[in-house]
Amino acid sequence: MAFDKETAKIAGQKSKRTKDTQLKALRSLFSEVIDTNKSKIQGWIDEVGKDDPAKALEILLKFSSFIIPKPKTIEIIEPKNSEPDEIKIVIVNSRDELKRLEKQRA
Repeated sequence: MAFDKETAKIAGQKSKRTKDTQLKALRSLFSEVIDTNKSKIQGWIDEVGKDDPAKALEILLKFSSFIIPKPKTIEIIEPKNSEPDEIKIVIVNSRDELKRLEKQRA
């Protein structure tokens, strides 16, 4: 499908997702709740961590997903006809190699 006046009009339409201002307001509200309850949250994590450190870590990781964006999975597809690249491995005696390089510099 060619990119013409009609497809440009469709591409330029506003997204049906939540408006950016609503998302910013929601994040701001969530940040405010977190800020006002920092000591309580830390206390809860400490309390859970006494009995089950793994559970405390799990809670912390779940909690961080609201703040840290999740990475997207990227799939790399190799062409079907491509041959794998050859890898040449050369094992050298490092002392002999260093001596040779020093002689080249001089």
